[in-house]
Amino acid sequence: FPVTILERMKKYSEAIPLAKKGYELSYGDNKIRMATLLVRLYSTVPDKVSAKKIVDEVNNQIKPEAKLQIRTHRYLKKLQDVWSKL
Repeated sequence: FPVTILERMKKYSEAIPLAKKGYELSYGDNKIRMATLLVRLYSTVPDKVSAKKIVDEVNNQIKPEAKLQIRTHRYLKKLQDVWSKL
């Protein structure tokens, strides 16, 4: 995945547009994972406003049933963890 390679190479400004495109085109759990990556990238620039917008979008769009034990909850928690470190 080119975005993660760019992230490892610390080429954050190149990775952000690719991650944004991936976020826009994804859905479900993959959207949460792309949001987590994007927020992590935003933390390197730092762009807290854009990161907050992504976190809010995901939280408003994706609301799995609390009683179900599915990976979506794990992905949402990871997104919140990345956001809290920003």
